[in-house]
Amino acid sequence: MQRISEHIEQKFYEVLKYKVSIQNFEQWVYNTKELEIELPPDAYLELISLNFKGKYIYLELEKVISQFVDNGKFEIKRLQNHLKSIIYRDEKCAESIEMTYDLYCAGYNFLRRLGLNYGLVVAANR
Repeated sequence: MQRISEHIEQKFYEVLKYKVSIQNFEQWVYNTKELEIELPPDAYLELISLNFKGKYIYLELEKVISQFVDNGKFEIKRLQNHLKSIIYRDEKCAESIEMTYDLYCAGYNFLRRLGLNYGLVVAANR
């Protein structure tokens, strides 16, 4: 994986996970001058040449920018945020407890007890 700055990697991750619209991402790409400096020339040219209104834009984007995103790092942050929400019982606590069941089902076996004993109950009562 090639290294780029944290804020660029974050934006790439967000668009790949559908947290940022294609329209907003397109504007960001054209307005972010650091991309030209940080990305290899061929990757930068490919990125700015994409048809952001095309039917398969997410697949095309993934081919270009996925090499710059460390998914594991962002997955760890996401998991930590859910667990902190449960520990501190904040406003997203119920949602985070429910998410433990989904994560357990997705292969996070260490969340078995939390997911099955509590997450499933919260999901059933919603």
